[in-house]
Amino acid sequence: MSTHNSWEQFLSPEVTRERLVSASLFIIAFELLKDSIVQKLRDYYSIGFDATGATISPDYQRRVLDRNKSALYASLAWLEKSGAITP
Repeated sequence: MSTHNSWEQFLSPEVTRERLVSASLFIIAFELLKDSIVQKLRDYYSIGFDATGATISPDYQRRVLDRNKSALYASLAWLEKSGAITP
């Protein structure tokens, strides 16, 4: 493929639209997976409800969140240590 044809394809509205849609779907899937991982583990440590919503056990901070600054990576580390996932 020549450089000219390559640039024409890259700048084509149809190709750009298709690539943007694909990238958007990938980002949405990633964010849903990330939120699911963090939220399910947070729900696991839920000990009840009050006027503001779910009450989370202090163990969640100590056992999960203290593993990493990122809630996602801390949750993944907890799941790995628990044997739920592998590296």
